Amino acid sequence: MQNTSGNKWLGSGWKMHRTLSEAQAYAESLRTFVEREHPSVHLFVVPPFTALSSVCRILSGTQVQVGGQNMHWADHGAFTGEISPLMIRDCGAQIVELGHSERREYFAETDYSVNKKVLAALQHGLHPLICVGETAVEKEFDVAETSVQRQVKIALHAVPLDSSRSVMIATSPCGRSARQGAPQNPITLTVSMVLSGTPLRLPMAHRSVAKYGLCTEVASTSVTLSGLSSSRRSTACS
Repeated sequence: MQNTSGNKWLGSGWKMHRTLSEAQAYAESLRTFVEREHPSVHLFVVPPFTALSSVCRILSGTQVQVGGQNMHWADHGAFTGEISPLMIRDCGAQIVELGHSERREYFAETDYSVNKKVLAALQHGLHPLICVGETAVEKEFDVAETSVQRQVKIALHAVPLDSSRSVMIATSPCGRSARQGAPQNPITLTVSMVLSGTPLRLPMAHRSVAKYGLCTEVASTSVTLSGLSSSRRSTACS
């Protein structure tokens, strides 16, 4: 999966929703839809790990990419409850979502652990979907843009130039504000400014916005694809 100018991505992260049977049924419906309609956008879904292998199998051969919701940076080890990049690849997934606001808020995810995961994902041929965003407190004290700048710069630290087109960045507010609607446009613009080297200077390898997919998470009570509905948050990427 490489991001090129003009490509549009539309995806859905399922969070802690859908049992195995529910996930399989949805994936079957999605496969039927894309084979019939051939939508002009690239699609991806990010199911829970219990359904990852099954969803990958059902959607294999379609235009729909499948991703894991998180991963550890190590290939293996004594990390109870974690998933390695090798395990995600073994399931057949192509994408891994990293640094989601809920991982940061509830599970102590940091900018530095996100960077380690990004590098590990790229090393194993996975495409990182890096989530960045502001908290309600950061917005209140007018440091939201500074926070997002920091998150993007650290996440991309040491990412090789030839891997840039494998990266997508999603803007999503953290904490309570994440459940009250879409992020404000200035944050999306801030990400664009960071990737283009303005106002912060980045290594020359990371100064072209076109190298990355820029995504915005939006709240939706009914994401419908010609009759397919899902009460989930969706991520629109371009």
